[in-house]
Amino acid sequence: MASIINVTSSERPEHHPLRNKTAELGRSPECAVQLVDDSVSRHHARLTYERASNSYTVMDLGSRNGTRVNGELLSEPRKLADGDAISLGSVSLRFAEEDFGDDQSAFERAMLEKWFGEDDRNTIAG
Repeated sequence: MASIINVTSSERPEHHPLRNKTAELGRSPECAVQLVDDSVSRHHARLTYERASNSYTVMDLGSRNGTRVNGELLSEPRKLADGDAISLGSVSLRFAEEDFGDDQSAFERAMLEKWFGEDDRNTIAG
């Protein structure tokens, strides 16, 4: 299984297990991964699970601020790899090919991989 980890702020780590399902990301409460941020569209992006390859692709749903993977603005669906950075407006996410039992386990992986910004790491450490 796979997860999305919100690494926008290390003060509020959260992860979203995907459970081998397609998931919509956006500000709307209808989305499987709700991101409450004004820079995120109500229905911003979709993660699609592809059973044959046991993989996920991400596509932008015509959002106002676009969807980026590893800094590249998406113009078509893109297959995700472990650790890929996904940006929806000002929200920073990471795709992990594993599921985590809780937010703390996801946070520990994010810290180990240095997925938070330098300022966030300093806040935690000091």
